[in-house]
Formats: sequence, C-alpha cells, structure tokens
Amino acid sequence: MKRILLMLLLVPLACICVIAQVQISPSERLSDDDNDGVINSRDKCPRSGIDYRVDYLGCTRYHTTEQKHLLAIEFVNGSGYLHPKYYPQIEQLAAILEKQPSVKVLIEGHASNQGNDPSVNYKLSVRRARMVAKTLIEHFAVSARRVSTVGRGATALKLTGDNPVFHQHNRRVNAILSDRVPLKRSQW
Repeated sequence: MKRILLMLLLVPLACICVIAQVQISPSERLSDDDNDGVINSRDKCPRSGIDYRVDYLGCTRYHTTEQKHLLAIEFVNGSGYLHPKYYPQIEQLAAILEKQPSVKVLIEGHASNQGNDPSVNYKLSVRRARMVAKTLIEHFAVSARRVSTVGRGATALKLTGDNPVFHQHNRRVNAILSDRVPLKRSQW
C-alpha cells in the first residue's frame, strides 16, 4: 500500500521535470579562440596565443637555458665557513640576477676527496652551497624562490691528484644560471 502511494506521488514529479539539453554547433566544438591550433574543448591554457609553440594541451612550450657562472670561492679543509673576501663575487652574481628577473640560480657545492668517509664530504658540499645561497639571499636581497642548492660531494673533482693545491681547488662552489624561455612558433 505504501509503495503504491509513493509511486503515485513520484510519477507526476517525473513528468514535471524537463531535461534541458544545450545544443552546441559543430563549429563551436571545433573553435580555437586563442588560435594556437588546439580546439577549445581540449585547451588547458586558453590564452597561449599564436606567437609561441604549444603542447597537445595548448600550453606554451619552454626551453630551459643554462649557463655556468664561475665563482672562485674556495673553502678551508673540513669547513663550510664562507670568508667575507668572497662577498664581491656573490654581489656580482646578485647583480646578474637583478638584471634578469626570470633567471634562477643553482648553487653547487663541491668537496675534495680527502678523508675516508664520502658522506662527510657530501655533507660539507651541501653546507658550502647553502652558505653561499644564504649570503646571496640575506646580504644581497635575492629572492629565496630563485635560489636552490645541491651538494655534489667529491663526485665532480676539478683536479685529480693527491696534493694540497688540488684539494684546495676542489673545495668550491659553482653557480648555474637557468631561465625558461618560451619557444617561438616557426614562421614560414
């Protein structure tokens, strides 16, 4: 009895409901408002425009350029202390970054192969890279978002050999500048 009453109430409601169907013309489904070659229904970046190459989702494709900026910053054996005499080099790096606001920098720390424990050299290289990055950020006002660090330990020796001069040159940092440049569309 309850089922019959429930059905009598639901049937009229079902008849009242009207399903609206939006009609989209074939030309609208295939339109490409930003003229990047990807139809709107698939375009995840609807404002990419025609000047740049895009991927299959309609997003601008980028090319990353890298340039090594040589720093002559060396460290004492077993130390991550950055001597203030190296600040002018870091200031010069900060000036380059200021002139090019889209460029980011990776500070690579290195160590010599002295000692028996590679993990100690790795930790030293990380500390050295972080010290230069910290100086760049705190003393020369470079945004922390633009600076990253990595320790290489003794995996990328500048000079090989077992003498004090070679070890000194291997305890260093490098700066690698990188920029993401949008790829221009080819013009015929």
